[in-house]
Amino acid sequence: MESQPCRKQNRYSSAKYWCTECDEALCHSCKSQHKSFKASGNHNVIELQQDFALPVDSQNESVGVGNDEWIMCHEHRDKSLGYFCIKHETPCCILCKRQYHRHCCDVEKVDDVVDDNKLETVTTDLLLTVEERKTRLTTVADNERSNLRDLEIIKTNFIKELKNARIAIDEHLDLLHNNVEQEMNKKYQTYIWEINKRLTDLNTRIKYITNQYKVIKDTSVESALSLGQKYLKIMHLKHLEYGYSESHKTNPKHNLQSIANSKLSYVKTKDADSGNGSQFYFYLMKSFRIEKRNNDIAISDAKLMPNKYHIAIAETSNPRCMIYTKDGFKKGQVQLIGKPDSIAVIEGHRIGVTLIGEKKVCVIDTDAWQFINIINLNDSCKGLVYFENNLLANCINEGLMYIDDSGKIVKENSNIKGDFYFHIDNQGNLYGAKVKIKRIHVYNLTNNKRYKYLVKGLTNPTGLTTDRDNNLFIACNENDTIFLKQSLLSLATVAIEKSNGIDRSLSIDYDQQNDELLVVNNAGHSIFIFKKK
Repeated sequence: MESQPCRKQNRYSSAKYWCTECDEALCHSCKSQHKSFKASGNHNVIELQQDFALPVDSQNESVGVGNDEWIMCHEHRDKSLGYFCIKHETPCCILCKRQYHRHCCDVEKVDDVVDDNKLETVTTDLLLTVEERKTRLTTVADNERSNLRDLEIIKTNFIKELKNARIAIDEHLDLLHNNVEQEMNKKYQTYIWEINKRLTDLNTRIKYITNQYKVIKDTSVESALSLGQKYLKIMHLKHLEYGYSESHKTNPKHNLQSIANSKLSYVKTKDADSGNGSQFYFYLMKSFRIEKRNNDIAISDAKLMPNKYHIAIAETSNPRCMIYTKDGFKKGQVQLIGKPDSIAVIEGHRIGVTLIGEKKVCVIDTDAWQFINIINLNDSCKGLVYFENNLLANCINEGLMYIDDSGKIVKENSNIKGDFYFHIDNQGNLYGAKVKIKRIHVYNLTNNKRYKYLVKGLTNPTGLTTDRDNNLFIACNENDTIFLKQSLLSLATVAIEKSNGIDRSLSIDYDQQNDELLVVNNAGHSIFIFKKK
């Protein structure tokens, strides 16, 4: 039984007491308040018997109309509760009346104590209580049935999505298979043509040499020639032979595996799968400090120019862009109107530069050391690359802006936003490293597909680059490490670390022609160049 005052306030608590004058069930808290009020302080409040708390499985038995067990005395099972002691506010049978209530002066028959009004009041209140309980239980049951229906719908939708995902994966694998097979067949035909061409040339030379050999043999035994004439002819042939400068080396075998590795990122060699990085060994080839006497030097980015000998450097302590050679000689510089952040190398001798906190991109001619263009944008930029004759500037809040050579924004891509370091490989994959995030976002600009590279141990990535096989290198400033990740599913390995000289590395770039890795090192003070063995 519930406390009736609590129920009126939409609170639910079990009743422990009964006020005989108010005909109300009370919980412990309501009883205390009831006794504290002046109007109800003298009411007779009795403790409910435990028999009111019936177990669920006996409730159906206790409410039957034909069941009169509840009007029989619990002590004298064959006697009905025909009397009511007003003093003790409890019903009793004739035997209980004589045994326990013989000194009570107000023991009357139940029919004399209860009138029609009281019965109606109690009945109405009980009906209301039961109806409310039924409503609540019905609501709970309806909710449970709704949960069952929703669960069935979720299961059906999930199975449908799973099937669709399987279909999409199969379609993607078919497409991937066809693309790889077509590209491999194309490469195969090219290699076959090259090898057959070399074989034809070699066969021609072998035939010529065979004829030369026969001529030499015939000359040495020819009777029509004198000894001197034979000698002169042999010497002439010998001079002709010395004039050839052909290579006797067989060309290296053509490798089709690189195509599969670039397309099927999960197909790698055993060394790559085991994560030991045995294919990649680097040694420090050269290093130099930028302006040794300037302790405030701070390089924010460095990129190799197209000639692979000059290095474009962005420096923030005295805002400027400089060109250095790989040997550490300064070629020139141009002052900037703000602190530079990212560099993108454009074809020829031009570079694009973003400025920290500025809504603009500067294009600079590094031969004439002058500005070609200043492109105003609507948002601050972080990240800049050059792809298919367009500068791609990453506006932090608005996305990727495609800027043509005239400085006009020709395309926008709002799918890529945020504070990223950027790099683009030779297949149009745009790699983005977000500050303090342990994964690398990959967005293919040609097919709009997205990937995520998870790199265990990565903290605070500060630079990205790829080699000719699109193996990804990641500079990690906080733990003095350059990570290498060879594919989407391969484990990241350490390519270069502190023992190799890495110290708070920032930007990195890869010379694919010479297999050299450029690193902005020593917290932006030095340039280190590592050579792959």
